[in-house]
Amino acid sequence: MRTIAGLRADEKLTQEDLANELGVSTQTIKNWERNQTNLKGEIIKTLSFRFKVSADELLGIDKEAK
Repeated sequence: MRTIAGLRADEKLTQEDLANELGVSTQTIKNWERNQTNLKGEIIKTLSFRFKVSADELLGIDKEAK
């Protein structure tokens, strides 16, 4: 599973950089990274496109377990 924090770190983005890019607060990014806020459909899609990963990968869904 790729985490938002890991994907962000791979691109050397700060939480503030990503928040500004997505038009959300830095606190929102922190909450997502701490799994304190459930990701909604549209943001999952946005993050998937942004980081070029599948929604399943972003959500930690193991396709082999299905």
